[in-house]
Amino acid sequence: DLLAVDLLLDHRRAVGLAAAEQLERSRLQLADLLGAHSEELVFTSGGSEAIHLALLGVCSAVPPGRLLISAIEHPATVAAAAQLQSRGWQLEIVPVDACGHLDLDALERLLQPPTRLLSLIWGQSEVGSLQAVEAIGRRCRAAGVLLHLDAVQVVGHQPIAFAELPVDLLSFTAHKLQGPRGIGGLLVRRG
Repeated sequence: DLLAVDLLLDHRRAVGLAAAEQLERSRLQLADLLGAHSEELVFTSGGSEAIHLALLGVCSAVPPGRLLISAIEHPATVAAAAQLQSRGWQLEIVPVDACGHLDLDALERLLQPPTRLLSLIWGQSEVGSLQAVEAIGRRCRAAGVLLHLDAVQVVGHQPIAFAELPVDLLSFTAHKLQGPRGIGGLLVRRG
């Protein structure tokens, strides 16, 4: 009986090690495709979990302040923002124009303290707009405000070079790329 238990445990260890190795190989390959370091990639169960992890994770590490989201965010972002409001965060909605592009003048005014984080949908599938990430990112960096991008609709449709983007967090999911449901990711800039 003890021999059978030892054999079963050895088999389980071998399977576990093989799975861990495959996960790390996948992390290296995917991070490379997204222009990121492998330690910047966190796997999640999908885009919604990645968005929640980004917002709730960052906001749990700093004192409450103001969170900015646009008027056209995904329900996952709106839900995470509501949770943060219940924890003492101020929520401000940044307006968009008729094409769904962020109002950069309004954003500039809202980037003042106590703003700590802007969460923005990069590509909005219902409106078809792509946000001016470079211009928005530069404004956030100048103000010392973290920027999270919901890139679920963008990853796989245009090249991503996370190392070159002026963003701190980027969420994505596999099923929008013809991949399996139940797999997503969050890129978290080192530091």
